[in-house]
Amino acid sequence: MEAGPEPVRIPSSLGDREWVNENVASTTQEQSAAAEEMASAMGNASRSVTSISDRIAQISESMQRLSEQSEELDKKGSNLREMAEGLANLVKRFKV
Repeated sequence: MEAGPEPVRIPSSLGDREWVNENVASTTQEQSAAAEEMASAMGNASRSVTSISDRIAQISESMQRLSEQSEELDKKGSNLREMAEGLANLVKRFKV
């Protein structure tokens, strides 16, 4: 059978009150330190997310430029093919 929660001890003397005050002060310091650690971790996470977001934006811009360059290359390739076909037709006229 599980034991129930420990009963709350109510201070009955000045010594007990000092013990409670020390425990409250200690707990407050521990909570403060934990809060500082959490804030630091959240700050680090926020900086990481911002860095990742910036990097994704850079990659997106690079992909956009690459797409534009690919389209331009495709157009130039089509023009070159048309020129080659035209030249081939001209060369056919000069065959004896």
